Amino acid sequence: MDQPTDSFDGVTVKHEPIQPKTSGFSLIELLVCVGIIGILISLLMPTLHNARRSAMKTRCMSNVRQLAMAWSAFPADNNNKIVYGMPDDNKGWVKRGSGMAPIKGGKLYQYIDSTEVWHCEEDKAGNTRSYSITAPMHGEKWDAHLSNPNDSWAQFGTDDFAEIINAEKQLVMLEEMDMRGWNVGSWIMYARASRKY
Repeated sequence: MDQPTDSFDGVTVKHEPIQPKTSGFSLIELLVCVGIIGILISLLMPTLHNARRSAMKTRCMSNVRQLAMAWSAFPADNNNKIVYGMPDDNKGWVKRGSGMAPIKGGKLYQYIDSTEVWHCEEDKAGNTRSYSITAPMHGEKWDAHLSNPNDSWAQFGTDDFAEIINAEKQLVMLEEMDMRGWNVGSWIMYARASRKY
């Protein structure tokens, strides 16, 4: 079979027949690539998950830090009195109830002015607020139990910031786990060996 030719100004050009080019991956090459990608993803997923959890924990610790700073600033504006650690509609750090309104109506909101700080992303309970103030820091009073030396519910507490001894060792904020959506009280700790804060 003769190849087609063209002549231009006495020059003859021969045309090669067009042959289809074979390119791309064979089935085996494609399966190997998919397998390698699958292995890489399975190796990266735990690392990405751990990085995400670490970032959430960092944000939650930042939230507690901001709340503690607001808690520490409150006495300077209120004759050295610690904010009431119970949910209370008149004087509480938050008001009673669930949702954002009790947070915004509470005494500490003016120092933070952000509802995001009150919730930890790792809190899967569905609560709007993830934190509570401990009983000794002007929370729920259990002083009546102190008359019984065997009563483990005895709590020492104070409402005066100046009475706090060893402030760097005291718990102020804790994560709450109240399934009602908000903590009706504050955290009670077994404090038989404790002394007044």
